[in-house]
Amino acid sequence: MNLPRALLFDLDDTIVRESAGSEDLWAEMCDEFAPRAGVAASALHAAVRAAREWFWNDPARERRGRLAMPWARRAIAEEAFRRLRLRNLALAHALGDAFTRTRSERMQFFPGARETLAELRARGHRLALLTNGGALFQREKIERFELAPLFDVVLVEGELGFGKPDARVFERALRALGAQPGDSLMTGNDLGADVLGAKNAGIRSVWVDHAGGGVPENAPARPDRVVAAILELLG
Repeated sequence: MNLPRALLFDLDDTIVRESAGSEDLWAEMCDEFAPRAGVAASALHAAVRAAREWFWNDPARERRGRLAMPWARRAIAEEAFRRLRLRNLALAHALGDAFTRTRSERMQFFPGARETLAELRARGHRLALLTNGGALFQREKIERFELAPLFDVVLVEGELGFGKPDARVFERALRALGAQPGDSLMTGNDLGADVLGAKNAGIRSVWVDHAGGGVPENAPARPDRVVAAILELLG
């Protein structure tokens, strides 16, 4: 695939490793907090898994949680405690906060990601960053990883009031880049938000499949290309 002039990128789990290993991290946090809660670590971890499924499967909670991730982690831990009939709300919140803090500390660029963006910019491509999530939470990442200088425009769901897959996000990015859908490409790890959103806006897409599992049969949309990492865009 020849790369067009305008390149749109997702942030989390596309440029920086954000959610990879979250199951292991929850298990680690449960190992740490279970003795203080007076339950087995395996029981607490099972309750957290059930609480996460309960939380993220509700569209209203999913949107609110996406915009306020620290609150979402607290709510998940609180629901897990409720399922175990544990009444220590402060400890539940401490568990959620510990997950948020540790995950942030361990967040890092995917190998070659920053260098790829810098090289694409040096080659004359116009770059846009489109990220879902709360304004403060996402801007902290953008500042921490010094991403703003690599992009011509940065669009954050929490600042806009709408996010991917809403076509307005893609349209706003194209206007800022002075580009048309046919001369643009969206790269991201989410088949719904990134790939389907781009398709609905008339933009070709690249799906980042870090796990190497391939596009699922029930995928909401099929990408035009699949890569294991954005580094492959330079090939």
